[in-house]
Amino acid sequence: MAGLAIALCFAACSAAPHPNILVIVIDSLRADRVGCYDTHRDLTPFLDSLAEHGNAFWNAYAQSSWALPSMASVWTSRYPSQHGVNALNSVLSDTEPGLAKVLKQHGYVTGGFSGNSLLSANLGFAQGFDRYKVFAPPPKASDMLPKTSAERVNREALAWLDSVRAEGAAPAFLYLHYTEPHFPYLPPKVFFDQILAQRPDPLAERQVVYDMFYIHRKRWRQTDAATVAVLRDMYDGEVMHIDSGLRKLFSDLKSRGFLDHSIVVITSDHGEAFLEHGSTSHGNTLYNELIHVPLLLLISGQSARVDIRQAVSLVDLGPTLLDLMGISAPLSFEGGSLAPLMGRARPPGFFEKLTGSRQKAVPPVYSELLQVRDVTPTVPGVPVRSVIVGTRKLILHQDGTAEAYDLAADPGETNAGALTASDRSALQETIVRLGQVSQPSTPVPTATMDTPQGR
Repeated sequence: MAGLAIALCFAACSAAPHPNILVIVIDSLRADRVGCYDTHRDLTPFLDSLAEHGNAFWNAYAQSSWALPSMASVWTSRYPSQHGVNALNSVLSDTEPGLAKVLKQHGYVTGGFSGNSLLSANLGFAQGFDRYKVFAPPPKASDMLPKTSAERVNREALAWLDSVRAEGAAPAFLYLHYTEPHFPYLPPKVFFDQILAQRPDPLAERQVVYDMFYIHRKRWRQTDAATVAVLRDMYDGEVMHIDSGLRKLFSDLKSRGFLDHSIVVITSDHGEAFLEHGSTSHGNTLYNELIHVPLLLLISGQSARVDIRQAVSLVDLGPTLLDLMGISAPLSFEGGSLAPLMGRARPPGFFEKLTGSRQKAVPPVYSELLQVRDVTPTVPGVPVRSVIVGTRKLILHQDGTAEAYDLAADPGETNAGALTASDRSALQETIVRLGQVSQPSTPVPTATMDTPQGR
């Protein structure tokens, strides 16, 4: 494994004015499934090998617990209450600067390829991309239809990359969004077999899977312990699947020279629940199983691993990437640059000297769930907001009730009354302050629920 990691190690190169940028989003990937965080799992050997030569953020958090608001926050570096993308038919305003737009203005060719069909062009997610493709299922697709594979996403993304590189030497911004760990979990047999080999009664698990597929289809949505145990194993098989797909992608990118001068971000838009707090799937709470996500940032020429344990947010990604290249972040960006936390993130002579950038300190981790994957706002218990400061977390519900957790002593969030009254009060004041961020100046537009292929 070490040999492979070294073979794929990024070699420093200063030939291009700006590095290529690759942003990989693995939909629904929980942080505790990635082995480089000392999770005692062997699901992600390739990602773990990459972490040995990169920056591993142990406490990174999404700004919501489902794809649309979370990804809108990634691109705009703004909170869901600001960009307004909180329902299935919300449209990201074309007045938002957005990371892809900024990079395009600075000479990048931009391509996005998403296996999540929700992130469609007609909802505004293609803004700033020269080429944007969503791999949409048929119009009447059911939950059980196979998802778009990493192999297909990779194939089409690499074909686009080859075409633009043949036309010139402009740096490329490539965004790839994979859905292997997203429900429904349909891992290839080779990976599921590896998971079941560790179980005391693999035949019993296979029977549950057979029952879910062929007899009682509604069992996919049940929450009994036996079903959830099998779903968890199927999910883990999908995590192994995407790790394998990324190994092939990096090999192909290395052979093209893309990684010689590059910044690579690997993260997720949210996690996935398996009854930790009474529910499955995602998009219904702000507990850590849904908002604690992996975050790896790899920079050409970095040979040693850097571990960062400070709590950070996905709204910090845009400011960080721009900071590393000396590009001023738009004034609307709420996140702060993570570059100072990485120590040697700016090797001498590698990036342009930072001049005139609007730098912000990394803010407290603030997340919002304003609607639950629906076009109607009448969902019990929503909106809900949370804030993390250090290892203290507060979840504030619509009715004013709050849950306060000490994440250091209770990472599973089982004791909702752990903090002192003064800590709870301070965290609640932080939520109120962050919740007073400016709302969209005009009503957020909506669109029909089709999913065009992009452009």
